[in-house]
Amino acid sequence: LVCCLETYPSTPPVWFADSEETSVTNAVQILSNTTGRDNHVMNQVGILVRELCRLHSVSEPAELDRLSMGVWVGPPAVDPPDMDEDEDDDDNDDDEDLHLEMEDSEALAKNKSDEMDVEHINMLERLRQNQRQDYLKGQVSGSVQATDRLMKELRDIYRSDTFKKGMYSIELVSDSLYEWNIRLMSVDPDSPLHNDLVMLKEKEGKDSILLNMLFKETYPFEPPFVRVVHPIISGGYVL
Repeated sequence: LVCCLETYPSTPPVWFADSEETSVTNAVQILSNTTGRDNHVMNQVGILVRELCRLHSVSEPAELDRLSMGVWVGPPAVDPPDMDEDEDDDDNDDDEDLHLEMEDSEALAKNKSDEMDVEHINMLERLRQNQRQDYLKGQVSGSVQATDRLMKELRDIYRSDTFKKGMYSIELVSDSLYEWNIRLMSVDPDSPLHNDLVMLKEKEGKDSILLNMLFKETYPFEPPFVRVVHPIISGGYVL
């Protein structure tokens, strides 16, 4: 298992699994739906271990109960005899600051969820349900790594300001997480492309660029294939 941290801890980390075993993929899938304190790595590890123990019908390790934020018990520390009380006060202040940071992270995660439209929340939930059904039927498409990453990126897109301002739109072809139709409605007004779109609007009544994006199961280690559906663009090149 590999854990990827980007917008952590306001959103849960993205976990990747080399194994395609159903018990492992189901356990990893749970980790993408956490909120608040459960977004923290130590709590995520605890959730993962508990779920794997349950799926394999084995007893949980005794140390698991201590594997949570602020509960891990290490060896007792012995203060030097000349330790000042001021240092104890500093430690208390640090603990209070950490607690406040955790509360701020939880509030940020909740606010981010509230920023999404109901339509997009329903879309993400429908995708999750479809993935679960595919796992149960043994008809898994793509890979766990690519699916988890695409779900996270789609969620971040729905929350982004540029998406909400209508600079572009995204449609999942047949509700497939691996094929997107992206329509660009806004480009740099000082660019030649903007002038071309103005002319396109006058000729065809359309002022947007439609892109089709295909993702492979090796994503994000391999970039998606992108093609311009409309309009026909000449004089360009692909990097």
